[in-house]
Amino acid sequence: MKWLNYHHFYYFWTIVREGSISRAAEKLRVGQPALSMQLKQFEDASGHVLVERKKGTLVLTPAGKVAFDYAESIFRLGEQFQDLMRDEPFSQRPHIQIGILDGVSKFISAALIEFAWKSRAGIVTIAEGSHDELMRDLAGHRIDLVLSNHPPVSVRDSHVQSKRIAKLPVAIFAHRRFEKVRKRFPESLAGQPMIFPTHESRLRGELDHFFSVTKINHRLVAEVQDTSMQHYLGRSGHGLVPLPESSLITSQPEFKLLKIGTLPNVYDEIWLMKAKRHIVTPIAEELFARFSLE
Repeated sequence: MKWLNYHHFYYFWTIVREGSISRAAEKLRVGQPALSMQLKQFEDASGHVLVERKKGTLVLTPAGKVAFDYAESIFRLGEQFQDLMRDEPFSQRPHIQIGILDGVSKFISAALIEFAWKSRAGIVTIAEGSHDELMRDLAGHRIDLVLSNHPPVSVRDSHVQSKRIAKLPVAIFAHRRFEKVRKRFPESLAGQPMIFPTHESRLRGELDHFFSVTKINHRLVAEVQDTSMQHYLGRSGHGLVPLPESSLITSQPEFKLLKIGTLPNVYDEIWLMKAKRHIVTPIAEELFARFSLE
């Protein structure tokens, strides 16, 4: 069997990730001519052109895309191995990296972090972002877990295992100046200023469906994905905010919002996700198995 030159394979992977031979050469600390030659040798060995230059940009050919997918798996697996050597069971301070969708309540996020500490996690690193960003990081093993308010749905997410950790009723909260809206709820929401999550949130679809079915003509004044900003705008009296109804959230001293009423048949589901890995991270496995708010 012909031996694969993993040095050349790694150089190819780095070139694609960096987007140019010049940036890859700088990262690898090798000369550009030498790196170009090694890429050509790797293409010759594979029997295919893997990268083409179009309008000054490197573009993967169909064969190049296949090669890059394999490179991602191989070298990400190597990174997992390095992480494992640094973490449990060989380190006394296991490290876990968690991605949290910015639409998930900070109080729920904090509960997961506190649970991680109780489970012997020495260092917890939190990354926030959109669902697509976090799923890419999870697939690339740059993070161990994702906390989200909607489960994986695309074919690309088939490598992911998920479990629902909470199904929370959704209520409308607001500043005390909206106290009168409590009467004849939810019909009283007609004409009221509403602060909704963006369409990236699964909850937004639930809310749009509820108001469409009930024909309650609310007044949308803001679309905000970040839950901290939702809370701030609600506390400042700018509008009414739909939020998960949980003692974990509403019992916090800083919550300071008045409950107007619970929306019938509207729920916010919280999911915990992990990628299927050849080398498991023990602390991530423990959190995935044990953490739940149900």
